[in-house]
Amino acid sequence: MGEIFIDGKKSKTYNVYVDEREKMKRLEFIVFLELNGYNLDKDEKRSKETIAEGFLPIDIDPVNKEYRMMGNVTCAACAAQQKLLISKEEFCKRYVS
Repeated sequence: MGEIFIDGKKSKTYNVYVDEREKMKRLEFIVFLELNGYNLDKDEKRSKETIAEGFLPIDIDPVNKEYRMMGNVTCAACAAQQKLLISKEEFCKRYVS
């Protein structure tokens, strides 16, 4: 299993949280993920269109190549407080070959 680094430190989680709030940019990023082999998490109840219209961070598992929308505002606030949110550009730089 691969290791995830955030700000140069090994993360205790294998998921990466991408913070993009603009609808069209979110949809473009989801399409980009899918073109790079990522799939909507099989347990995610929301469609990719619903995720694109949402405002919560996109929760990405780079090891299993799956994505979903973060579950709720509390999770998003905790991730932001712990400085776990990254930009889509940072995600591409770190996890897309």
